[in-house]
Amino acid sequence: MLCVSSHVFGSAYAAFIYPDPDLANGVKVLKIERVAESVLVTIQDRRNPNQGQLILVLDTRTLELRAWQVIDDKGERTTVRLESMTYGVPLANTLFERPSF
Repeated sequence: MLCVSSHVFGSAYAAFIYPDPDLANGVKVLKIERVAESVLVTIQDRRNPNQGQLILVLDTRTLELRAWQVIDDKGERTTVRLESMTYGVPLANTLFERPSF
């Protein structure tokens, strides 16, 4: 099943991962915690706090993004893990275009 949500990309959550995030107006950091070899940062959209939360999972040593979890307004959790990453590989621009259904 393919599920595409435009909410996450159009919200303050997506802005949080940009090089210069607007933390004052966009997102609220709810919690920062260390779990095993990870740092978990839980954030929420300041303007729409009832729409769920985003948890960023960072490597403890390097603070590289390793995963993220989206918790929607119904409490459903979706986890995306970044594994076997390769750096410096050219990618086609079409990979970042929004699909039309």
